[in-house]
Amino acid sequence: RTFTAGMGLRARAEDPFGQQELDKVWMKEQELQCVIGCNPDERLRLQALVVSICVWTDLRTSLQANVPTFDRLEAQVLRADASDWATHAAAELKGTHNYSTLAKISRRVCEEGKFFTIEALAETIARE
Repeated sequence: RTFTAGMGLRARAEDPFGQQELDKVWMKEQELQCVIGCNPDERLRLQALVVSICVWTDLRTSLQANVPTFDRLEAQVLRADASDWATHAAAELKGTHNYSTLAKISRRVCEEGKFFTIEALAETIARE
């Protein structure tokens, strides 16, 4: 399945590492600035970048463990309209990634680092 943060697109995806079917979560088009490049003039200034991040994870297993009938529309509507909706929201959040944290990591890496290549920037963000 593919999930785009803020857009909710879904499709089944194969694990790129061949282990199991995983969910592909996209955080798309974060606008950042970074010192990047090999030329002398590029090393002296920030350049505008648009960064998208893809995370492979198993959302279904996590959601199933925390939220019964998470995949049924009528159950979602009942939980959202319930007086204790915050409890239901907290249970669903246990099965997700914190997109704010992903955005903060990529912003920090871009702002604090100086990179020669896009590949080095991408690898640094992935390792954080």
